[in-house]
Amino acid sequence: EDIYYFEAAGNYTYLFTKDGKLLVCENLKACQDKMSGTPILRIHKSYLINMQNVKKWESEQVLLMNDARFSLGRQYKKEARNTYLEFVKDWAQRRR
Repeated sequence: EDIYYFEAAGNYTYLFTKDGKLLVCENLKACQDKMSGTPILRIHKSYLINMQNVKKWESEQVLLMNDARFSLGRQYKKEARNTYLEFVKDWAQRRR
C-alpha cells in the first residue's frame, strides 16, 4: 500500500511512494516482473500502478489516492480494466 506507482525513465524507473520518489536501477519491465503476484498493474507503456491506491477508474484515465492521474494506454486498457475489476471483486468478497 505504500507504493503509488512506477514511472519509466529510459533504462531506469522512478518509484513513487507515500514517503517520496526513488530512482530504481532497473527498467519498468524488470520492476513489473519483480512485482508479479502483487496488486501492481501495467496501465500504460510508461506506468505501473498499485491497484490498492486507485481512487477512481474512468474509461480513459485512472486517478490515484495521491491525486496522480494517468491515461490508459490503448494496448493495456482492456486487460487492465478487467484485471482491476477482478481485483475489486476479490477485495469485496474478502471483506464479507
